[in-house]
Amino acid sequence: MWAQIINIVLGIWLMASPAILGYNGVAADIDHILGPVVASFAIIALSGCTRSVSKCNIPLGFWLVIAPWILQYENGNAIANDIFAGLLITGFSFVKRKTTEQYGGGWSMVWPFRTEKHI
Repeated sequence: MWAQIINIVLGIWLMASPAILGYNGVAADIDHILGPVVASFAIIALSGCTRSVSKCNIPLGFWLVIAPWILQYENGNAIANDIFAGLLITGFSFVKRKTTEQYGGGWSMVWPFRTEKHI
C-alpha cells in the first residue's frame, strides 16, 4: 500500500511541478496529463481487489523517462523532473503487496459442487 501512496504523491507532484519549477510547453502539458492519470491508477490500486491496476503506471513511468528525448524538452528542470519521477513511478509500480484477504472465488463459487465427472 505504501508504494501506491508514494505514486499518488508523485502524480500530484507532476501536476504541480511545472508551476513550482517554472517550465511550460510540451513538458508541462505531459506532466499535467500524466499526473492525474498516475494518481488515479494508484488510488484505484489501494484496494486489495484492484491492486493489479498499479501495473498500469509502468508504461506511464517509462514514457516519462523517454519523453524528454522524443519530444525534445528545452528546460533542464523539466528533463530531470520527468526522468526522476518516471523512474520512481515505474519502480514503485513493481512493488507487490502481501495478500491478506481473498475476494470472491470466480466461477467456482457459482457452481461449487460441479466437477469434471458430471459434465
